Amino acid sequence: MRLVIYEWCCSGGLPGAGSGAVAEFAVEGRAMVEAVAADAVRDGRFEVVAVVDEAQPLDLPTEVVIRTVPPGGEIAALTTEAARADVTLVIAPETDGLLADRVARVRAAGGCPLACDAPFLELAADKQATVTALAAAGVPVAAGRSLAAGEPWPEGFHRPAVTKSRHSAGCDGLVFVEEGDRPVVATMSLRIEAFVPGMPVGVSCLCGPEGVSCLPPLRQVFSPAPSVRYLGSEAIADGGIRRRAEWLATRAVIAVARASGGAARGWG
Repeated sequence: MRLVIYEWCCSGGLPGAGSGAVAEFAVEGRAMVEAVAADAVRDGRFEVVAVVDEAQPLDLPTEVVIRTVPPGGEIAALTTEAARADVTLVIAPETDGLLADRVARVRAAGGCPLACDAPFLELAADKQATVTALAAAGVPVAAGRSLAAGEPWPEGFHRPAVTKSRHSAGCDGLVFVEEGDRPVVATMSLRIEAFVPGMPVGVSCLCGPEGVSCLPPLRQVFSPAPSVRYLGSEAIADGGIRRRAEWLATRAVIAVARASGGAARGWG
């Protein structure tokens, strides 16, 4: 099976990105594409092709076929290779609709993306819409609301609180707001929510006709407040926490699929 791996930052998208893109995504993107390529080669059933920006060489296994991308050639490289492949794995942030756009381009080229349907991607890219879908399905969420660009911090809103960019990924727009801090005026569309103490956990899910299968949950590590940055992840030793994280992740995927009317499939 011919597998194409495309990661937006490392495949040529970052240099020509608009102002909404976040260069910090490149560190996480590189880690993901190198890990996926190594796992696919180790599996032994794939002919692996990686779409790689010529200015950003990656540490990939020698078995991986490199499709070098010249400046400005990202979209052409993606669609050309996707049309030749059995499946294409698209890795991209939700920022500015990048993930949904690249998945749509693969489908338009006749390729088969390992990705959820367009309605699912659209809803999942909106933090406020996602939280609404989870709450409607009984999945516990932090109390919060959306905040439009230019809108002042609502009077009396609970603190400590967290702000997040409503239509982005990672730590874009993530700020910890403590009691007594100067009122925040949004410079972008945000979701603000009450801070809930606990362990931040990330769960990757493989979705398909047989349901949702969770990969091992990982504890996420961040820099100190107030300006928070993602530093990496580490294994979780507590089996109870792992099981709870998998249970919540599965319920979240199902809730978004039902609310959007789109199928959950691929890697998410």
